[in-house]
Amino acid sequence: MKAEDLAADWPGQRRALFERLDVDDFATPSTFQSHKLTNRNDQFDDETREFIEEALGKVIPAMGYE
Repeated sequence: MKAEDLAADWPGQRRALFERLDVDDFATPSTFQSHKLTNRNDQFDDETREFIEEALGKVIPAMGYE
């Protein structure tokens, strides 16, 4: 489940996310906002990004990213 998808329809995607996590759905004060997702681009240097991608190797594709 990509952050961009969550941001596109937080109430609907929140329910789907909570269901996948097998937890009760409830309104949250925090939301995903698409305009805030672009701040993530290029926030790590190449070495740090490589470390993170290696550490999250199986998680990244499970979240819908390449």
